[in-house]
Amino acid sequence: MKYERLRTDDDFAQARFVMQAALSQSAQAPAIRHPNGFTKIPLSASADKRRLFLHVWENPASDSQIHDHRWGFTSIVLAGHLVNTTYNLEPCVSGMSDMRGAHIATYSSDGATFALEPAGGSAVVPVVRARVTLSRGEQYSQEPTELHRVAAAAGTVTFVARDRHVKPVARVLIARDGGPSREDFTRVAPAERDALIRSVLQQIT
Repeated sequence: MKYERLRTDDDFAQARFVMQAALSQSAQAPAIRHPNGFTKIPLSASADKRRLFLHVWENPASDSQIHDHRWGFTSIVLAGHLVNTTYNLEPCVSGMSDMRGAHIATYSSDGATFALEPAGGSAVVPVVRARVTLSRGEQYSQEPTELHRVAAAAGTVTFVARDRHVKPVARVLIARDGGPSREDFTRVAPAERDALIRSVLQQIT
């Protein structure tokens, strides 16, 4: 994990350019309401083939579960602030309270739905490795195997550059009694997607 507290006008200029370009063309993929509390808006691909997104938290929210990703990414805070917490895993020792232990599940998605499937194996305990608060103009980067959880204030917006997939599934920590599940993503209408992009542009111009 890498944090940068440098504020650069170039990053904001790039974000504005990408958002303005997105408004001038039809969306290549739909925006969705993510179950972790933000609206995820696909924008475009960068020159180095990374995919670019806006994440918009209209209300305060926290990731429901600790997780990693199928890809590495860099996230720049355009507005508001968030807290990013990363974790290591330790074995759940015999006699430890069930409230502390968790099981690892795999996360997969086809774009319209997402599924969690318990991976089996022994219970684990997440242990905080680092916790950092990031505000406007600050950014963090993570590798695909790093487990984390984000909590964001209302009005927070991030500009995310996502690398190519390097794993078929991601890991998610679920309750020890949790089973498989599948849920649909809620799609955002194109007019609302455009309104959100315009609102963000107004905030950062």
